[in-house]
Amino acid sequence: MDVFGLTQAIDNALPDHQVIADIRRILEDESGGKAEVAVEVEEDTWEEIPVNAPIQVVTKAFFKEYFEIGFGSFRVLMAIGGVQDEKFGLLSAKYCFATIYYDKAGQLITVDFHKEMR
Repeated sequence: MDVFGLTQAIDNALPDHQVIADIRRILEDESGGKAEVAVEVEEDTWEEIPVNAPIQVVTKAFFKEYFEIGFGSFRVLMAIGGVQDEKFGLLSAKYCFATIYYDKAGQLITVDFHKEMR
């Protein structure tokens, strides 16, 4: 299988619309019905995010795990508020980034919000 085939396989397993819907649902659930939600992006550092902020998928990856570490096989990096800038190959998001972890079956495990691209 070539790189195009691998990319298609990842997109088939986790379509962009699914991962965007997953993060949107998380933001809505955490907001308690409010227009904005506060997420912790670093220890004791919170970012206010509009629940309807634009979301862009930055990367999707499948990891072949040699040890069961509990963070899943798929990881998706998203820019909350959209990508605002790029310097030296590093992107900036308007509000923050979110990394969503999925298991091999494509079931969401957890999400990590962070200020910097990782």
